[in-house]
Amino acid sequence: MVAPAGKRYGPRLTSCGTSFIAPDLLVTKPNGQKLLIDVKRKGHFAWYRYTGTWRTGIDRYLCLEYLKVDKLTDIPVVLLFFHDKGKPCSDDLRCGCPKKSPTGLFFGRFQHLVTRVHDDGVDLVYWEPQDLNHRPMIKRYREALRK
Repeated sequence: MVAPAGKRYGPRLTSCGTSFIAPDLLVTKPNGQKLLIDVKRKGHFAWYRYTGTWRTGIDRYLCLEYLKVDKLTDIPVVLLFFHDKGKPCSDDLRCGCPKKSPTGLFFGRFQHLVTRVHDDGVDLVYWEPQDLNHRPMIKRYREALRK
């Protein structure tokens, strides 16, 4: 059963007295394959100055919840990040990042992504653009956002 999580987060998966935070969407492909997709809209990647790389990510506890959901349901979990602004934040620019942040759709199957995670050791887990599949930003995405 999927139920609203309340004010803080989206859907929850409830089974046998246990509840987990679930990804946003349950999608069925034409061939019958099901996917659980979590969608994150972010303006831009963050600049990680220690390694000189762009990073995007999620909260560590969501990562742990999605691992449980992936195992419990046998339905692959996919993370999808939509980065729609190419201009980095002013703090990142002061730290010497490139003038343009990667944009577009960045995604991957969670089981693959957990093997490529960059960990801050505290609250967040990250991925670099090369860890994710990428579809560039195209004109129709920008037009849809303006409506």
